Formats: sequence, C-alpha cells, structure tokens
Amino acid sequence: NMQHKSYIVQEQVAEMQQSERVALQMITRDIRMAGLGLQFCNDAAGGKIIFSNGTGNNNSDTIGVEYHSFSPKPEGETEITTNVPAISASSELDVKDTTGFNNNDWVMVAGGEECQYAIFYVDTVDAGTKKLHHTSTSKLTYGYKLTSGFMIGDRVRRLNREDGGRIIYAIDGSYILTRSVDDGAAQPLADNIEDMQIAYGIDINNNGVVADGKFGVVPGGEWFDDPTGRDMTLLREIKLTLVARTTREDPAYNAGARPAVEDNPAAPAADGFRRRVLQTTVKLRNIDETVARF
Repeated sequence: NMQHKSYIVQEQVAEMQQSERVALQMITRDIRMAGLGLQFCNDAAGGKIIFSNGTGNNNSDTIGVEYHSFSPKPEGETEITTNVPAISASSELDVKDTTGFNNNDWVMVAGGEECQYAIFYVDTVDAGTKKLHHTSTSKLTYGYKLTSGFMIGDRVRRLNREDGGRIIYAIDGSYILTRSVDDGAAQPLADNIEDMQIAYGIDINNNGVVADGKFGVVPGGEWFDDPTGRDMTLLREIKLTLVARTTREDPAYNAGARPAVEDNPAAPAADGFRRRVLQTTVKLRNIDETVARF
C-alpha cells in the first residue's frame, strides 16, 4: 500500500510538472514573437503586449500578445493602385500584382507611414484584373487600424495565419490555463495551474539594462507588477511565473500552500496539494537597441 501510494503521488507530480513546462514554453514562445510583422510604428508599442494585472482566477494575471508572420516567400507583397475612400465589410482592392496571393489568405494593408494598418480576409483573388476581393463580415480590426480608407501606394502583404494573431492567456475558475486566439473561445492549455504572475521589465533610464528589484520597493528597480501608465516603448523583458498543483489533495500531506508570487500574497492556510513553481525571464526580440517595436 505504501509503495502504491508513493507511485500515485509521484505520477501526479510528474504529470503536473510536464503540463506546467509545456505551458511555460508555449507562452514564452508567443511573448518572444510579440510584435513580429507589426513593427511599423514605434507609437504602437503598447498595443502588442496586452496586460491585465490580477484580473484572473485567484488574483492571477492575464497576458496577451499580438503578432503576425509575413510570408517567407518573395511574392505576396504589392501596393494598392486605386484609392478606396472608406473601409467596409466588403472591399475590392486594385493592386499592382496578385502573385503569391491566394483565396482564403489573410493580408495586412499598411498606411503610407505604416503607423496604421488593417488586417482582413481575402475571399477571392482575380489575377486577370489584379483585384483582391473581401466580402466577409468578420473583418479583423486592431488598434492603430486604418480609419480613412485605403490609398494608392499603401502596402499589401500576405500573412501566415498558421500561428499569430491576438493571443490571450488566462486562468479560468477551474484552475485551467487557457489560450484564446483572435478573440475566439478560450481553449484549455494546461490543467491545475493555480497562479500566473507577470512582471514587466521597463528600462526607465533607457540605458539598455533593466535594473533588478521591484519598482517602489528597491531603489532604482525597474520591474513592475502593473505597468499601467508607463512608457511601453521601453519594455525590454517579461518575467513569467506559473504555479501548478497536483490534481488531488493528499490527506497525509498538509505542508502545501499556494506561495506568494509577485503581488499575489500566499494562501492563508496550508492544504494537501503539492506544488511546483516555474519561472522564466523572456527578452523581447522585436526591438532595437533603443526603441521597442511591438
């Protein structure tokens, strides 16, 4: 009986750790991709990391990213040749070249200074008349979207939709870490994730180094639990922490308690769950030495 109990406990612990590692790797990958394909305008920096402090289950944080990969092929990029005064759910774009564009593609149209853009779905491509047709009513729109219509010279580029978009991670009421894409339904990613905490490393001094320590606690610290009101163009790193627990409590184990992480205090009482804490710091890649581009 003792050996069987030990086996069950270790099996739960191994399952918990594996699930937590996979979740951490996936979130880390998306954070590193933040802003890919959208690095047009530095003013748009805050829109590519979507943060929310302590709004999830058990005071957990919520984080999202926005990125779109361009096609790796040289084709799939062109320019608009006729003005379209207003953007609507149904559009027909005259372009210089339709090479590389296909039916059911997603494309991005960027404005003259590329500080504004719109993303939409292409229903059909007419190579003969060099037109891209869009008739779907589920047009995707984002912050900094084009509002004054499409103009001659605006760049049109095909996007890879295998991954990317607007991706949100959160913990639901059942302690399931979820992932939603493009404001779609939240899909389960990992069970028994009790807490997710995010800290934002903002290089306030713009000296290329995010100082250790929490802002307001350690003098000179540049890590924030909630970056609201901060200059997000100086965001350089994100610290991600996940707290996982076993599926079931062990009546003979009463040393467990959800630990304090970032600004989320520890649970007031111990219980029978075993827990593991994984943490990683992610350097944002889509930036240059001085200005974040995401």
